[in-house]
This record gives sequence, C-alpha cells and structure tokens, in this order.
Amino acid sequence: MAFIQQLGSLRSPVSTYANLPITGNVLGDLRITTDIGSLYTWMSSSTNGLLSDWKKFTVSSYNDLIGRPDSSVLAINDATQAYVRLCLNQIWLTYLYAVNALATIYKMVAGFMDRFNTNDEAGIDLTECENQIYLTRTLRIVGYEEERDNATWYATNKNDLDNDTKMLLHGREVLNSIGGDFEFRDLMRTHYLGHNIEGSTTISKFGRGSIYFNGDDSSIDVANEVADFQSEYNTDFSCDFWMYALDSGVQSIFTHSSLVISKTADNYISMSMEIGETSEFLNRIIVTLTGSIAVNENEWTHVVVQRRNGYFEIYINGVLDAISASFPGAFYYMQTITLGADYHGYIEEFRYARGMGVNHFTGNFTPLTREYNYSTTEKVMKLQSNGFEAAAIPTSARVVLFEEDIDVIDPNTDLKAYVSRDGGTTFSQVTLERISDMPDVVGQTYWWVEPLPSELKSNIFTGSVDISAQPSGKEMVYKLTSHNNKDLRVRSVTLQWK
Repeated sequence: MAFIQQLGSLRSPVSTYANLPITGNVLGDLRITTDIGSLYTWMSSSTNGLLSDWKKFTVSSYNDLIGRPDSSVLAINDATQAYVRLCLNQIWLTYLYAVNALATIYKMVAGFMDRFNTNDEAGIDLTECENQIYLTRTLRIVGYEEERDNATWYATNKNDLDNDTKMLLHGREVLNSIGGDFEFRDLMRTHYLGHNIEGSTTISKFGRGSIYFNGDDSSIDVANEVADFQSEYNTDFSCDFWMYALDSGVQSIFTHSSLVISKTADNYISMSMEIGETSEFLNRIIVTLTGSIAVNENEWTHVVVQRRNGYFEIYINGVLDAISASFPGAFYYMQTITLGADYHGYIEEFRYARGMGVNHFTGNFTPLTREYNYSTTEKVMKLQSNGFEAAAIPTSARVVLFEEDIDVIDPNTDLKAYVSRDGGTTFSQVTLERISDMPDVVGQTYWWVEPLPSELKSNIFTGSVDISAQPSGKEMVYKLTSHNNKDLRVRSVTLQWK
C-alpha cells in the first residue's frame, strides 16, 4: 500500500489491533498496539469507519511514499525525510521515550535497531568495544502503574566505573544551581531532586565543582522511579566521598532509610543500620559503628563507610578507623535516599555502590588525587555491532542514534559513526547531523514513560553514507567512537541500508 503525507496526530496506544477505535479518527492518525508494538495509521477520510481502515505503518521501499521529495542524492535520505514529515516529527521527537515501552519499532527500509538488550537484532560485539560501561535503569511506564521497563545505555568509562555503582555525583553537575528545587542526573543516570543546594568551584577538592549544603533546608533526594535501591536486601555496599565541613556538631550526611551516615558531636564519622535475620527482617537489631579519627573543619577529608563480607567498616583518608563484628543479616530499608539533610559544608565525588561482593576498599589505601572516571589522556569509547546479513549488497546506509549529553557533544567531532558492509573490515564515516534535541518534558505526563528532568539533554543524530566503494559484502556493521575525552550515553542505534 502507499502512504499519503497527511496531517494527523500520535494518539494514545491500545492494547491490541482489535481495540483500535473506529470512530473519532482523523486521516493520518497514528496509534501503537502495546502487545507487539505495531504502529497503525488511519487511512479513511471519514472520522468513522471500519477496523480495516487502520493500516499497519511500514515503508518497504522509497516508491511507497506518495508526494515524496526529489532533492536528495540518496533515496534512503528521501524516504527518511518523508517519514519524518509524515509523522510531523512526533515519532522522531518522542522515539527515545517510546523505545523504552515498545519491543518493536518498524523499519523504514531494510535494517535493524539495537537498543542494547536481549531483543536486539544485531547487538554489540563486546570483543570490539573499548572504554564503555553498560547501564540499566528500571523506569515506570505512566498509565501502566505496575509495569516497569529496563532502559539501557552505553556510557563512556574512562576509569573506575562498574555495574555496582548506583550513584556517582562529582559535584559539577549542579554548578548552574543557585538554590530552589530542580532535577538532574549523574553519570550513572540516577535521577535526583535537588533542594536549595548550590555548586561551587571556590571550595572544590579537584577544582571542577563541589556541592554546597547550607545545614538547614538543602538536600538531594533520589527520585523514586529508580528500582536499583529497592532490592537485594542482604548485599554489601560501599559509600565514599570527600567532605569539607564548616561546622562542628551532630550532622546527618547520608540516609538510605535505616542506613544513616553522620558526623558526631566530637566530629567523628558514625553509621547505624537496622538489620534483620532474614529478608522478612525478623528479630531486628540496630548496628552502630563510630570512628575515632576526627574530621576537621575547613579541610577536605575522604570518608568511606561500607559493609564488606558482613563487616561494617569506616575509613578516614584511606586509614581503617573502625570495624564491626560480623552482621550477615538483611538490611532493613525502603527506597528513601537523602544526601545532605542538616549537613553544613561541601561534598564532592560522592559514590554509592551496592551488590554482592562489592570490593572497592579491601584495606588501607591512598585516596585518589583526581575525580572518578577522569583521565588526563584521551580514552576513546568504541561501540561496534555484530554483523547483520543484508538480502542484497547495499550501496548506501543511514545511521540514526539517540544520545544523551553529559558533556556537550558536537557530532563528527566528539562523536563519530561508521558503517561497514564487509563485516567490519572496511568502514566509511557517516556525516552526522543533529535533527532534533528532545523537548522539555518536566511537568508533563506522556503515556510512554514518566517525565524526565529538563537537564537531561537527549539528541537525535542521523546521517547517511555512500558505501558502494567498499569491498563487496552483505554483512552490515556500525561503529561509534567518542573523542576529546567527552562523556556521553548512547541509548539506541538504528542502521538502515539500501
């Protein structure tokens, strides 16, 4: 069938094809069925009609598009541009959110999409990857209260990152904050709610930014859609940070429900946690541990509080300060996490890791003299796909990728894309173009995923390349590389060819 470019709207999804409405429609309306992720468009000029007036949206070839543009050199470019206009940019602008909720996105031409999970058609060839970390966050789908979807990314890993790390706040994430309430994310993509905190480079351990807490009404909370903090009751954990206290006296620094890390009246670091014998938290006891090395005011001190192999430990500036008896029971906690509370001072490089066998600190150590995930020499992240067999030898290809900025990313300079048709032996560089950044969705609720903070800058990059000069082959591979030591996250990649 042919598709006509027609004004329509992206409408609310339905559960199955049989539930598509046959009244109140407009020519060109689009709806997705959530059972298999199919996209349908209303093809009748009447608002009422038959179920058969909903046609599955596919574009099998360039000639399927009526009113297609003629100006581009590559037909695949024209098909993509017509597709964007057909959907009034809504499909592209909202694709990052939709891909979290859908198992399938229909292709414009021959190709595949990787969103970095087990359903990928090609997937990543880990033997060819460098300096990357795989991140998973569980997000709630608005409108489906009990449903959660694992959203996945690849991020640059220049040093120190691992899958046990759930929070990593450098401090420079909040440099633009001057108080009030706002939302932001860290490198691990954990979602935070900041309250009356400020960023500072005047007092900063490594000179690039710290977080100032006023000791009264400033704090950072972890937003409640992150499920990483809601399970694994008996796991080990490790919490470490640099602190610059401005006042003496009792102050709460970090709480995770029953886990409390604080500074005592004598300026020692103390921790407490409620422990139960089983995951049902029977026969609960309160474990407390207090160090004996003072944390001086107006100077930077490195602090570690952890549970390793059932023992709670405190380290001050790399020296073991206190260790508990063995408490192998389950933690008693819920999901509430707060950093700051009534603490007055600065915090930098705050890292919180959870998982079986976390071993960030196994004895006395020398604290790092740099930020986490920082390198003075360039470390290039490389992501390369497995091969995917084309039906015929392609002569042109297009890459569409969805990227989230940590640093500001300049396409073709900080992020480059390549395509190969001979299984990854010969690559041609794609000229990427930013066709859109994602809209500000704070305070808005869409069906595909819950609102994300405005500080999350997501980009859609796309570009095409002529691969006719490459050695003949049908095994299609894409490659992405980061440059100039920039930090970024890649959400999904689509490779298409003709």
